[in-house]
Amino acid sequence: WVAPFCGRIKEQKGGEIMEPTVNAGMSVSDWSGLVAMVVAICALISPILTAIFNNWHQRKMKQMEYDHQEREDQLKREREIYEGYIRAAGAAVQSGTLDNLSEFGSHSALAMYYAPKELREDMLSLERLVKRTSATQDLHSMKVELLNKIVVRLRDTKETQSSVRQQ
Repeated sequence: WVAPFCGRIKEQKGGEIMEPTVNAGMSVSDWSGLVAMVVAICALISPILTAIFNNWHQRKMKQMEYDHQEREDQLKREREIYEGYIRAAGAAVQSGTLDNLSEFGSHSALAMYYAPKELREDMLSLERLVKRTSATQDLHSMKVELLNKIVVRLRDTKETQSSVRQQ
């Protein structure tokens, strides 16, 4: 099917030299050969491209899964830290024993590391109040009110952060 495009072809027929005219159009067999080649090339390239795009998509989905799991683990860890802080602070406010104060001190330092700046001031104030040893009702009420304020703000902060992360 390439012969019509080769320019001048000389054929010998009965002693005469004839020059066939160049075929301007392609015959049906030429078209069918071209179509067969295009289909063969597509048959080779299509699975390769499909595999490449599929692998890229799977990698992207796996990375998203890892990122999501990492965020979930971080949220769980922060929740455990804040819950430990709240339990220890409640115990220290209600009964200022050496064990409760020690437990509160360890949880307080860790919780302050993760807490937002606007909450750290209240946490430091609660720590100062808990260290006071006077047993007045007013001091106890101040401790309880401040702890409640911290708990509410922690909850609100965490709810805001989790709703932002879900979007």
